[in-house]
Amino acid sequence: MKKLILLLIIPLLFSCNSNKEKKLEVDLSKLIKEEDYVLSVQEKTLSTDVLSVNGLPIKVELSYRYKIIESEVEYLEKNIGPNYHNKIVEPNLLSTTREVISYYLPEELYTNRLAVEDEIFIKTKNDLEKSHINLNSILITSLTLPKELQNEIENKLKEEQIILDSKIKPERQIKKFDNIKTH
Repeated sequence: MKKLILLLIIPLLFSCNSNKEKKLEVDLSKLIKEEDYVLSVQEKTLSTDVLSVNGLPIKVELSYRYKIIESEVEYLEKNIGPNYHNKIVEPNLLSTTREVISYYLPEELYTNRLAVEDEIFIKTKNDLEKSHINLNSILITSLTLPKELQNEIENKLKEEQIILDSKIKPERQIKKFDNIKTH
């Protein structure tokens, strides 16, 4: 139906200006359908595999919210089309996520999760604004490390806890001994 309307309208759209050049004069706002461009905030999820700074594969799941800038719908229609999410938003987010995470060790991703989210958000937001899309938020919903690495990290944390406990126990015993002496 859209193609039929365009076929009927296109011949009417060509007109000659004073320089006798052909020019396409289109009022895009009349051709843009509302269902092609959702003007409310949209929320999507994304899952991708990335490599950390030391080359280990990490599965990352993100949730993100974005909204097209209403006054720029004509720009999107003219330059990108209604499939702007798949052409602009998702590839940009994938690229930025891979880039940012590639600077971190896997264990740092857990301890610096908010900083990683912020870095992905700021870089992606700046890039999307150039395409007239406003990124509202990004949340890393899941980080999955290879099993071997998960086990190593868990063992390391257990060892650190044992060492901490072994330092605390003598202090407790000394305090207990001091309490017995004072009574």
